[in-house]
Amino acid sequence: MKVATTLNERDHLELFVLIDETVYTSRQTGSETEWTDWEQLVGAEGKAIASGRNEDGRPEVFLTDPADGTYHNRREPLGTDEAATEWEGWRLLSDDPITGESIAVAPNGDRRLEAFVTGPASGTFHAKQTSPNDATWTDWEQLGDQAGNEIVVQQAANERLHAFLLSYDDEAADLTAAEREFLFGIHHCWQLELDGNEWADWHRRGRANGHSLAVAENNDGKFEIFLVRDDETPLYLRQLGFEEIEWEEEWSELSYPERFQVFHRPKAKSLAVGRHADGRLEAFITGKRLHHLSQMAPNGDWSLWERFGRVKCAGLSVARTADERLVVFGLEDIPEVSRQPKIHQRWEIEPNGKWSKWHSRTI
Repeated sequence: MKVATTLNERDHLELFVLIDETVYTSRQTGSETEWTDWEQLVGAEGKAIASGRNEDGRPEVFLTDPADGTYHNRREPLGTDEAATEWEGWRLLSDDPITGESIAVAPNGDRRLEAFVTGPASGTFHAKQTSPNDATWTDWEQLGDQAGNEIVVQQAANERLHAFLLSYDDEAADLTAAEREFLFGIHHCWQLELDGNEWADWHRRGRANGHSLAVAENNDGKFEIFLVRDDETPLYLRQLGFEEIEWEEEWSELSYPERFQVFHRPKAKSLAVGRHADGRLEAFITGKRLHHLSQMAPNGDWSLWERFGRVKCAGLSVARTADERLVVFGLEDIPEVSRQPKIHQRWEIEPNGKWSKWHSRTI
C-alpha cells in the first residue's frame, strides 16, 4: 500500500503518500476537509511506506527499498503555526542498510516504536528505538527463517506484538508441495514477553495464496486475517482461542455465510480493514467498483457487500480519528502520463454512523 496515516500530538491525522518512490505529506488542521498543502520529503526513495506515532505524539515515517535500504524521518514538534513545520531529514534506520519490499511499524508496550521489513531475497528483520522518542535505534536482527512480500504488525490486547507475513507463490520455482507449503502463504509469529526480544517460531495460517494482507483485532481481542486470493476473492481467517496457536484451518469467503443466498459477490483488487467504535470490523475493497461490508455484531458474521462510492482507487487505507470515527483514504488509479494523482477521503460523520461524501485533493 502506498498510503500511511497516523495521529499526531494534537490528535489530528497526518497523511503520507508514496508516488514514484517519493513521499508526500499533508496534515489535518481542523475539520476533515482542512489540510496543509502537500510537502515533498526529499532525500530518499523507496517502494514501500509505513508510519508510526512516537510517545510524545510526533509522527515518524519509514521508507524501504529492495536496493537502497530502509530510512526514517520524523517531524519536529508543532509550533503555533502548524503549516510551518520542519522534518529532521531521512537517515538510515540503523547503520546496516537492510532492504525490503514491505515495511510495518508498531509501538511496544513501553511506547518504543519497532520497525519490521521483509523481502523474498533478503529475509525478515526488525529493529526498535533504544528508548521512547529516541532518534537512535538498535541494530537490525533477523526474525526467524521466513521471508515474504508483505508484512503487517499488530499490537495485541496484552500489548505484545504479532507479525504476519505473506509470501507470494513462485510458480516458476522447482519446489515440492511440502516446500511450497512452508515457504508461501501467510505465516505468523509473536513476542513471547512484553517488550521482549524473544519471538515465537513462524506458524503457517491456513492454506491460501494471494495479496493485499490485512489484520484486525476483534472486539474480544482475537485476531482476524484478510487477503485477496489469486482469483480476486476476498477471504478471512479467524483466531479461535486466546492461545496464539488456536486458529481456523480453512479460509472463508467474506459475505458468504451458508444460511442465506449471496446475490452480489464483487471481485477485489485490494483490501483494507478498520474497526468501529462499537467493536465491529469493516472491510473495504477496490475493484471494478469500491465496496464495503461490516460485521453485523462485534465478533460476528458479515453483512452483504454494498457500493462505497464512484471514485477510482488503486488502494485504500483505513484510519481512526481521536473520537473513534473511521476515515478511508484512497489513492486514485490514474495513468502514469497524467502525473496529477488525487487522494480521495471519506469519513464517518459520527462514530458507528453514516458516511460522508468523498472529498478529493490533488497531490
